[in-house]
Amino acid sequence: MTGLSLLCSYPKSGNTWLRAVLVEIAGGDGSLQLRDGLPFRVLPARRYFDDLMGADSSDLTMAETDAARAAYCRAVAKSPDLPRIWKVHDCFHAPQPNTEPPFPPDALAAVVYIVRDPRDVAVSFAHHLNKSVDEAIAKMADETTRMALGRAGLRTQLPQHLSTWSDHVESWLDAPGLNLHLMRYEDMIEHPAEVFGKAVRFLGFDCDDAKLGRALAACRFDVLQAREAQEGFRECPPDVGNFFRRGIAGGWRDSLTVEQERCIVAQHGRVMRRLGYLP
Repeated sequence: MTGLSLLCSYPKSGNTWLRAVLVEIAGGDGSLQLRDGLPFRVLPARRYFDDLMGADSSDLTMAETDAARAAYCRAVAKSPDLPRIWKVHDCFHAPQPNTEPPFPPDALAAVVYIVRDPRDVAVSFAHHLNKSVDEAIAKMADETTRMALGRAGLRTQLPQHLSTWSDHVESWLDAPGLNLHLMRYEDMIEHPAEVFGKAVRFLGFDCDDAKLGRALAACRFDVLQAREAQEGFRECPPDVGNFFRRGIAGGWRDSLTVEQERCIVAQHGRVMRRLGYLP
């Protein structure tokens, strides 16, 4: 395949779990090292943008950075020295009107989109942000929500437009011209060999059943939790405590109030039904 492959999701939907499995498959048994963070890192990394675009992104407005994202994605795709697989949390469409999407299909070989029940996302996102669940729910319903805004200083990542959870999902699923494979977090838990196997093959990895089995065993959630406790995880936000928290499906049932659950369904029910999260 030519072009870039993206591992895309709304935050806290299973992206890191997939990357961990791919690291084990690509690098061989025992290659996963949490202390240094995971390969297949985030595409809107400021240092790559600055190098490839010949501009200091810290001197650009957010609108100027947004407008340059498509050209940057194409530049990464043409660079022989940069990875072919990247993590992405952005919404597919551009936040600015009359602006090309930050991920032009002509620069992409494949997209794996990982989705998770937004009720579970809300609980996990709140923990990740070190905010209340109500604040997380509000962010998931806000079209202006972004990551890496850098209010406390310059971030290593460019600002990333998330939009609402529903908009994020449908912007990718309905984007024209993409070679896209959908993974549901809940299926990753229930049928890991089948679901991860399909994604691995879709991305072009050479992996037999035995190798996949070893990778999945090395990346079981309890194993990742234990390793994070022992060696840390570079990608865990400060003051959060732990990145690998529960790793279950349906945990929202003992974490959300009735009002919070109803609020999420009211905001995202149509897309939840589309994905099988509601009758």
